[in-house]
Amino acid sequence: DYTNQIDRKNLVKTGFELAYFNLNFDFGLINPFFGDKNYTKERYNPYRISGYIQDKFEHEELVINAGLRFDLSDPNTKWVNLGPWNKTYFSSQYDPEADYPMKKVKPKIAMSPRLAISHPITVNSKLFFNYGHFLQLPTYEQMLRIGRSYSGGVRNIGNPDMLYERTIAYEIGFDQLLPGNFLLQMAAFYHDISNQQTFTLYT
Repeated sequence: DYTNQIDRKNLVKTGFELAYFNLNFDFGLINPFFGDKNYTKERYNPYRISGYIQDKFEHEELVINAGLRFDLSDPNTKWVNLGPWNKTYFSSQYDPEADYPMKKVKPKIAMSPRLAISHPITVNSKLFFNYGHFLQLPTYEQMLRIGRSYSGGVRNIGNPDMLYERTIAYEIGFDQLLPGNFLLQMAAFYHDISNQQTFTLYT
């Protein structure tokens, strides 16, 4: 992270992050008595890159925070390129030595704007407004898990092409300082959530 007060009115912040993972999936259910198994044994090396830039502008008690965030997530792997009804891969006909068609998983890239405005009305009260895009990456278990039974059939399979879950948030409110240093805050907000993750059952 880097911060610079470039003049009396503008405070600029910027930074980036690189996260690299060495995932060794080795977990699941094994119940020989009932002949039940749902086990995952896979290795992956996904990585993420993110960065942001933000300016805090102050003028006569008016404060504006405006920024932009960049996110890139790359599962860094190839994934089977077959329809969900392919018996040679998903059923007990699965052959671990077979050469199944694969495709490179594309990285997911997103930009997220942020804006916050604080505007004083009197010495003891102010209006404020907040707006922003907030992303949630699915867990790597949801994206990359492949669990198989004793027969080799798929019990659970992830989806590395899942998009970020995105929340677009709006908030507007009013603050009033009361006697005795009590603060009264009234606010209204709206959230628009998209790309929520869920499970699909195939029979």
